[in-house]
Amino acid sequence: MLVKASTLLYLAGSAAAHCTLQYSIVNGQETTSNIRRVPNNNPIQNVQSSTLACNVNGENPAGSIQQVQAGGSITLEWHHEGRNTQAIDASHKGPILTYLAKVGSATSERNPANLDWFKIAHTGLEGENWAVDTLRANNGKWTVQIPSSIANGEYLIRQEIIALHSAYAPGGAQFYVGCAQISVTGGGSASPPTVKIPGVYDANHPGITISIYNSKGDPYPESYEIPGPEPFQ
Repeated sequence: MLVKASTLLYLAGSAAAHCTLQYSIVNGQETTSNIRRVPNNNPIQNVQSSTLACNVNGENPAGSIQQVQAGGSITLEWHHEGRNTQAIDASHKGPILTYLAKVGSATSERNPANLDWFKIAHTGLEGENWAVDTLRANNGKWTVQIPSSIANGEYLIRQEIIALHSAYAPGGAQFYVGCAQISVTGGGSASPPTVKIPGVYDANHPGITISIYNSKGDPYPESYEIPGPEPFQ
């Protein structure tokens, strides 16, 4: 495989390239108090780890819940450290996926690895534009729509960025995971099919173990298969 010098820098990676979920925004109102805080911005690289659900310390609830209308949208914002830092390094190409899990009480749920999750959105590679490229262009903001048919109640919303710059062998993909606490109103009665996290991914899935570099050494393969189920609409 031909690899450019710039690609070799991609493979090195560093904590300066990492990111965490920091803001949750609904109808222009932003908050940090509904986000389950993590101790550092390091990735998860074991798809069977319980921390894949809501990251390290993800079992510790945040203090508040943000209300979202079913059929409305929520924006989650990512940065390396604070808002004045980059969203994530440009080398960390990959998809962005978003899941929900219904809970009895978001502020008391302490076992996200035991919840029933369903995917509501995912974006991977479109031409020569990865989801991460769009995230960076949007200053770390990623917006998803809450399905209009899901039941009212409290949920954990889970977003993950899968950085694939060194995913050429199992365990090389880097998962950046963040969870926030929301309450959905104005919904319906749908019961989406669910998955367990961990459990939803195989380390050998072609969307997780992959060399993303093409014959020119650029990080744009001819095709890319997003891991996990199809989003519920």
